[in-house]
This record gives sequence, C-alpha cells and structure tokens, in this order.
Amino acid sequence: MRKLSDNSFSNPRVNLQALWIVCLISMMTACNGGSTPGDEVLVKFGDKELLREEVDLFTPDGLSGKDSVRFADQYVDQWIEIQAMSAEASGEVDSREASIRYKVARYRDQVVSQMFTEKLIAERPDILRVSEADVEGYYQRHSDNFIAHTSFYQYFYLKTELSGQYRVVNQLQSADPATLDELEEWAREHAVTWKLDSSYLPETELLKLSDGYYLGDITRAYPGTVYPYAHDEGEVRYFDFLRILDVINTGEQLPLSVCQEKIAQIIRNERKHALVEETQAILVNQARKTGAVTDYRN
Repeated sequence: MRKLSDNSFSNPRVNLQALWIVCLISMMTACNGGSTPGDEVLVKFGDKELLREEVDLFTPDGLSGKDSVRFADQYVDQWIEIQAMSAEASGEVDSREASIRYKVARYRDQVVSQMFTEKLIAERPDILRVSEADVEGYYQRHSDNFIAHTSFYQYFYLKTELSGQYRVVNQLQSADPATLDELEEWAREHAVTWKLDSSYLPETELLKLSDGYYLGDITRAYPGTVYPYAHDEGEVRYFDFLRILDVINTGEQLPLSVCQEKIAQIIRNERKHALVEETQAILVNQARKTGAVTDYRN
C-alpha cells in the first residue's frame, strides 16, 4: 500500500480544493505566532501550537462541565487532523500562497464584519419587534407570495387508550368553545395526544394519523364530520377521533395564520439588512471624507 507522502497528490484526479480549504482553516485557527509566557499549550504539531485560549474562545457558552470537556477534546482532535492535512498538502499549495493569503485576509474581514453586524443588531432590539399590524400589512402587500404548494388541513384530533368514549364524538362536533375547553381538560388526563386548536398543518401531518382509518384516504374525510376509528401499536389498542374543519388545496391562498411566523422573520431580516446597508453607507461616506479611502479608479 502506498503511503500518503509518496506523491499521492500528483494524481490529477485528486481534488485539491478541499485541501486548500483545509490550509485556509489551518492558517485562520492555528497560526498563533507561537505562545507567550503564561499561555497554556494543549498540543503541538511541528512548530504550530494550539493554546487553551483558542479552545476556550470557540467553546459555546452554557455547556455543562462534562459537555465542555467533550467539546474541547473534539476541537483538539480536529485541530490535529487539520494540521496533518495541511502539512501533507502544503507542497501542493505553495504556488497558491498569494491566493491563500488574500483569502485568509478577506475571510478575517468578513468575520470581523459579521461580529460588528451582530453588535449593531443587538443595540437595536426594536427592529426585532414585529407587530401583528406589520405582519398583516406585509401579507396584504405580498399576497401572491403566499400560495399553498401543498394541501393544508385544519382539524381536531384526539387519541386515547380508553374505549367507549362516545361523548368525545359529540364534544368534537360542537362549535361551543366552552365544550372544547372541557374536552381539552379531559384530554390532559386521559388522551395520549390531541389537537384541539384551529391551526392549519400540511398534509404530511394529517397522513400520520391514518393508521386504523378504515374509510379510505384520510385526506378525503368529509369536513365537519367526526370519524372515530382505532389502531394497534404493538399490543396496545388506541382509539382515534378526527374531525377535519377546513382544507386549503394546492394553489389556493394561504391564510395569514399559516404565514405569520415566516412573515415576521422576513420582516426582521429585511430590517437587519437595511440597518447594515445604512451603516455601511455612513461609514464609507465618512471614510471618503476623511481621506481614508483613495480610489485610484477615478
């Protein structure tokens, strides 16, 4: 068997892009310029050192002591793997040293810029607050963007191990909110799972309830009718109750309730983008006025 060092990379079929990325990551995370007195070196690979400071910086906050140790061990192992790949690939990428240097510098600038962006947003919590009026206004202005690409179903469902629960049928049939509240109280004690709200869910969620449904395709259940049925899971028999309230077919307008969270996130992202663009424009304008920017293209 040929060793990796035996000119393995001379094979033209080897994709060196992954190795250049490895070297890029290595230069970003491992080239610390040598330790200084007081730094704790965790591991060395050739003349490169991995300091505890680096591992601590990349360890996520909020981990338990055990999880922190596990993360640190994984980080050190990955660092060694990256150095091994980098060392093997270094001869292949010498001719691209300038490209790597520029990429490292650009990547660093992007990381710093992203950190500044996060700081900007943290200082403006108001842009993350989206009101119901904001959501409804966006929905009305962009209604064509909220068309169903699959069927959505509004339904009530209840699953219990108790047989003979005929009153559930009557309660599910009721339009009285008090009756449904009473049923939900009963479900908390006696049901395995239930859905007694008016939310719409995609067809895939309804299909999960089809075990034991004996009248054919569950998506064809007649809206407004309560269907009791049963199914077995191992040695346990469950009793199911389903009532479809409404159906939104593919190609129809989605109701606002289905889109609320998505719209709120769209609005937040648009505000974040606008804040960053505005800040960038201000900073660039200031830099030009102070002479920090010299554009030789003009």
